[in-house]
Amino acid sequence: MEDSKSGDGGSLARRKAARGRETVLGVLVSEGVVSPEQIGAALSESRVRREGIERTLVSMGFATEEDLSRARAKRLGLPFEEIDPKSVAPEALALIPEKAMRRFVAVPLRLDGEGVVVAMENPADIYAVEDLRMISGHPISPVMATTDAIISALDALFDREDRVRSEVLRETEGSEPEESSEPDTLVESSPDDAPVVRLFDSLLRRAVSQGASDIHIEPHSGRLAVRYRIDGVLREAMSVPARLANGLVTRVKVMADLDVAERRLPQDGRFSFESETGKIDLRAASLPTVHGEGVVLRLLDAASLEVDFTRLGLPADLLDTYERIFRRPYGTILATGPTGSGKSTTLYATLAALNSPEKKIVTIEDPVEYRLSGPAQIQINSRAGLTFASGLRSILRADPDIVMIGEVRDSETARTAVEAALTGHLVLTTFSQD
Repeated sequence: MEDSKSGDGGSLARRKAARGRETVLGVLVSEGVVSPEQIGAALSESRVRREGIERTLVSMGFATEEDLSRARAKRLGLPFEEIDPKSVAPEALALIPEKAMRRFVAVPLRLDGEGVVVAMENPADIYAVEDLRMISGHPISPVMATTDAIISALDALFDREDRVRSEVLRETEGSEPEESSEPDTLVESSPDDAPVVRLFDSLLRRAVSQGASDIHIEPHSGRLAVRYRIDGVLREAMSVPARLANGLVTRVKVMADLDVAERRLPQDGRFSFESETGKIDLRAASLPTVHGEGVVLRLLDAASLEVDFTRLGLPADLLDTYERIFRRPYGTILATGPTGSGKSTTLYATLAALNSPEKKIVTIEDPVEYRLSGPAQIQINSRAGLTFASGLRSILRADPDIVMIGEVRDSETARTAVEAALTGHLVLTTFSQD
């Protein structure tokens, strides 16, 4: 009878291998990654090193971390995925804070129906899966990935901006803001200052990667706060020292072709930015405050208009109902919700679905957020007397089939819109709940 306490590592390894796929070692053997003899040698060595046998298999060169992860995935009946940070969906990444990702060694990859596909170091940890479900508000579909791949992906998605910020702070350390006789202005700084340019670039890239709809650059006493609006909620992204505040704001104004010398009146402009996902248009609005000048950037991703309605998150039954409504020849469609909730995106997607040579489509907006091919788009100009109400009256004399009004802001516009719908026009508009 075999002595179970003998040091015969090969015998023990063969008994483990005989249990087949119920263990990671069994999967490794059945897949031909390692032999029972190699497991026996690793088992003996692991006793000497006082470490787990799986770690010993790797250190002895018998298997790789990926081999072990693939074996764990097969044992659990889960998919194994290699992670490409560029393919991580921003809308999925925005659902889970970076701190939680690093805590659970997990990274959300994409949305799958109502759930989120999350690559995890240990998808068998039901408590981690449940915590991620509660944090994201969505069911979690875990997949297996190597620890190194997850950490590398997190570093690529987040640490690049953090490293840029740290480098900028080191490069500018010791430079003190100059005294200003104006208490409501920020100190002067060259907009061409390389560290500030890199900081602004990283700020934009991080906002795009996290799926932000707006960037708020807000002056406070002694610092400049940067916040992203993601899924309608503002989240602080970073804090910029006072010595860099004016340089960052000035950089935005230069990019948006605003008057750099004018810091007492609000201004607005726009510019474009090339990200990894393509061209992003940004609308900039400056706002003077008691602590200095702040800026709000609205990110306008033209590519988002090319998606179909299913990617807007509408359930199939609701989408069918909505399509029956907007296909009618007349009436009013009113999209409501807070800033960043997707009102304009929904209406633009609706216009894209309705756009055809047989339809005359005219929009009146403030500002025109996306340039569309086909519809005639009108920009509000209050100083010239072109308001929503006056513009809408003129539009109706141009015999349109479909009219989109950027926002109902007064009773006259609302009354004219209703009258247009009652006289055979399809009217699309928004109403903010902020």
